[in-house]
Amino acid sequence: MKNKWKYYLILIVLVLMLIINYFALIPLNLRIFDTFILFLVFILFLILLFAKEKNFYKVKNVNISGQIYETKVPSFFVTYIVLGFILSISIYALFSSPIIFASKYKNLIGDVSEKDFTEDFEVVNNSELPIVDYTYASKLGDKKLGADRGLGSEYHVGEFTDITVKGRMKMVAPLEFNGFFKWLNNGTTPGYVMVDKITSEVELVTEINGKKLELKYLDTAYFNNDLKRHVYMNGHAFDELYQYNFEIDDDGNPYYIVTKTKKTIGIAGGRDVKSILTVDIQTGEIKEYSLDEVPDWVDTVYPNELVLEQIDNWGLYVNGFWNTIFGEKDIVRITEGTRVVYNNGSLYHYTGLTSAGSDESTVGFMFVNMQTKEASFYKMVGATEYSAMQSAEGKVENYGYKAAFPIPTNIREVPTFFMTLKDSSGLIKQYAFVNIEDFSIVGTGETINDALNTYLKALDKEYIGDDTQTYDIEGTIKRIGFDVNDGNTTYYIILEEDNKLYYGSSTINREINISNVGDKIKISVNNNRIVNFDNLNI
Repeated sequence: MKNKWKYYLILIVLVLMLIINYFALIPLNLRIFDTFILFLVFILFLILLFAKEKNFYKVKNVNISGQIYETKVPSFFVTYIVLGFILSISIYALFSSPIIFASKYKNLIGDVSEKDFTEDFEVVNNSELPIVDYTYASKLGDKKLGADRGLGSEYHVGEFTDITVKGRMKMVAPLEFNGFFKWLNNGTTPGYVMVDKITSEVELVTEINGKKLELKYLDTAYFNNDLKRHVYMNGHAFDELYQYNFEIDDDGNPYYIVTKTKKTIGIAGGRDVKSILTVDIQTGEIKEYSLDEVPDWVDTVYPNELVLEQIDNWGLYVNGFWNTIFGEKDIVRITEGTRVVYNNGSLYHYTGLTSAGSDESTVGFMFVNMQTKEASFYKMVGATEYSAMQSAEGKVENYGYKAAFPIPTNIREVPTFFMTLKDSSGLIKQYAFVNIEDFSIVGTGETINDALNTYLKALDKEYIGDDTQTYDIEGTIKRIGFDVNDGNTTYYIILEEDNKLYYGSSTINREINISNVGDKIKISVNNNRIVNFDNLNI
């Protein structure tokens, strides 16, 4: 066979590609852009390999000083190859682009409900505010592991994931190998670290129901024990495996949750979740679940990065593609930073939204349920997270503390940012509350209660005392409750007539202490704060 060597060359290239792909794990799916480019390069290689030499050039006579010289110049064949390569990429990109499909990109996030923040988010119980973020969790995890010299030399704490365990916010991370030889010697790691986000209590979990844990399929394992390679080579080489999150089931057994995505727009655009895989890290068993079959214990069905991308598209393409270049009417963009927020038993991805060109104030906030992708928009003009952080840092400027990224909370019907203040070592030293609508209203303290009381005093000073803002209400108590902070009792009352939440101190009138559901009352309120109280039944 005349071109036999060419077929051998193709075979060698294919073998090399398989070897490379053992490590690269390229999805074998032409709807993924990188794979499509590699496919074009391989086709180009075949064309160049089998094309005849004379196809690459043509002979042309050139007259130089009366002498005719024969020369070779590139033929149209080369031009066609280059143009075909460029055209293929251009068509592929165009038919996946917001230029054509702007409205579809906008709607990727799904229906967005506009809600009232103070109505949808319950008044916060300051004993349930989460103080642990990713950075602090990593520090706590490393400290816990470092207390055991034997474990600390062999393993390190991996990446943390937000989860809920029996209604409590936790963060969990697997123990990972400290390099190739530690993997080779041990084969498995002995468990995972769990941190309580509210109390910062750290637990090193090494056994479940008396059975020792042996985590085998991990990011820091090698060859076929590598987590991503294990999933790829067990039936998922053609899938886009977007993200891997470590979680535990209701019994504490460790799993990796793998997000499988699909393209929903044009050729290769509009990434969205197709299904999820659960990988038993100990046995390697892989199960796939459609979106309506996901087990209840799985918290992250829709990963943070994908959700933020879809929120940004929702705000960017509000009036089509060309509006993003000319006019920028009604465009909003996500602010820098994100947190996981717990509300009404579910975890949410949270981000602020700011108008195009603005970096000082928000137009509202977006919360997206991590299990269902239900999106809620809370329209609210106020400070961006980083403006609020700077305001809090200004209150403790003499200490040089730095604010952690805040979470939005409902403090007595007032939208408020809560954040921790850390020293240069990353240790929490103080806490801060910052009013979202007016970030000059700040309260800081060495305990959450101290910070809250300072903040409430600042609120009272700002909002209470103007008689023109105070008005009287008569109604019937629908619900009544109280909390106690440093000996100060605050009562919360909802009336049947307007279903709003009012709050006030027990020092206003002792009658509030013995009031019950069904009592008729007359109150004077200022910005939902009770300044006068009269129980008409007493």
